Amino acid sequence: MGSALLRWWGGMAPLILVVSLSACTDWFHDHASAKLNNDGDVLAPLVDEPDTTPPQLISTTPPAGARGATLAGPVGALFNEALDAATVNVSSFTLSGPAGRVDGDVSLQGNQALFTPRLPLAIGVDYTANLSVAIRDAAGNPLAAAQEWRFNTGGNRLAAGFAHACLRADSGKIKCWGDNSFGQLGLGDNQHRGDAAGELGDNLPVVDLGGRAAVEAVNGNFHSCARLDDGTVKCWGYNSNGQLGSGDTQARGDAPGEMGSALPAANLGSGRSAAQLVAGGAHTCARLDNGAVKCWGSNSFGQLGLGDTVDRGVLSTDMGDRLPAVDLGTGRFALELAAGGTHTCARLDNGAVKCWGYNLSGQLGIGDRLPRGDGRNEMGDRLPVVNLGTGRSAVQLAVGPDHNCALLDDASVKCWGENAFGQLGVRGTFAQGDETGEMGDKLFAVNLGSNRGALGVAVGLQHSCAILDDGTVKCWGGNAAGQLGIGDIISRGSNSFEMGDNLAVAALGGGRRAAALVAGARFNCAYLDNGAVKCWGLNDAGQLGLGDTANRGDAPGEMGDALGAADLGAL
Repeated sequence: MGSALLRWWGGMAPLILVVSLSACTDWFHDHASAKLNNDGDVLAPLVDEPDTTPPQLISTTPPAGARGATLAGPVGALFNEALDAATVNVSSFTLSGPAGRVDGDVSLQGNQALFTPRLPLAIGVDYTANLSVAIRDAAGNPLAAAQEWRFNTGGNRLAAGFAHACLRADSGKIKCWGDNSFGQLGLGDNQHRGDAAGELGDNLPVVDLGGRAAVEAVNGNFHSCARLDDGTVKCWGYNSNGQLGSGDTQARGDAPGEMGSALPAANLGSGRSAAQLVAGGAHTCARLDNGAVKCWGSNSFGQLGLGDTVDRGVLSTDMGDRLPAVDLGTGRFALELAAGGTHTCARLDNGAVKCWGYNLSGQLGIGDRLPRGDGRNEMGDRLPVVNLGTGRSAVQLAVGPDHNCALLDDASVKCWGENAFGQLGVRGTFAQGDETGEMGDKLFAVNLGSNRGALGVAVGLQHSCAILDDGTVKCWGGNAAGQLGIGDIISRGSNSFEMGDNLAVAALGGGRRAAALVAGARFNCAYLDNGAVKCWGLNDAGQLGLGDTANRGDAPGEMGDALGAADLGAL
């Protein structure tokens, strides 16, 4: 390309430089996209530099340390850059629980790796997610170090009994309000709370649990229980059938000096602790740390699953190692329990559902009206499973006095049992599950609306509710007290035109969404995404937590922003 003569006049004499134009051109070409300092020195090229930076984990779902994580949704790990899909698999992304590795499928959506369990996770269980250094980014860089985080699926935050409700705060404290005829509020008397002004807020005492924190709260008809942070169980309220597990029939919580350290824990057996707790009409069940199930209290229809009708818990010799575990079948253990008025259901480790106890309305879902668990040879492998349809399994169970609903793995809801008020959400008022040929694929899913699925279900005396996938709430069935939350007292669910898009949501106000939902006999309570609790329906004992006894939801203008939150004060 030739050369150029450059003269520089400085100092005493001219300096003459001969520069090759071709060399200059080559240098400029090589460094045209380089980063230079103020002196023109090359610092680093801006292009063609190899990527050697490991991918960074930005966030996880659920977050590390979370409690109350979803049972059905995927576990996620979000990265700062795209990953090599071939390196994100069931070997490099694992989830483990008490029984070892969880079966699941791993996928990649954008920069997020997802682990989706093949069966829903268990309630109240610690899980550990792991990402190995085998995971690489698109440039081939591995994670700098293996990543691990733990979360817990948590216990119930809200609980509803026949006419009382309880809230468990993140602090582990519990407050209860509503009917207190038998001391079920745990306040040392039998005075209702929430039915008059001045009883709520900071004036509503915290339940004394003897210095322990609660990780789960459950309510029966007239008793309440808490699973504590050390795995023990304490119950208070009505105890005529031994449902408190205290080895007697003395009510607790209705007189001073009966709570706190004076309240005995239910003896679950040597070395055993509770991983989940449920309360029925007058019985209580615990899923233990080894997956076994033990129940105590009323057993008139075999709801304890022990092959007889003898109550347990009324004598000290009934509990502990002398209380047999429920036989769920060879090699089977429970992932979730649900208790109704006089029957009990379990979701098993293989995804099956089994129910036992009273069955007059077909609530056991096995095609007849005969009780199970009240006689010999009715449990274990002899107890039929509930047929939920081809390829379907349950994610969550909700059990009422005479009917049940299940949230399925495709986000649909199916209900069976008593249907006099349309509480099953299918056309007609005939019970389902009490005759052959009514379950499985012949049991229709509830129409929740166009392209809507459910996140959770709750069941009351004669009504059912679901949290939808957009956080709204829909209820159907009996509505005498406005428990459907749609501004009238007309039942819904027995006609097809009453369901789907024609079924109004229970307005929660201000764009709020429900994070949790429970149903009492004729009322509901929702824990909202802002931490508030709103209740509607029957309010004869102050169970709505509003300082009066006026029903809500049974007339126009009572829901939404007009529905006040329960004033529970500092927790």
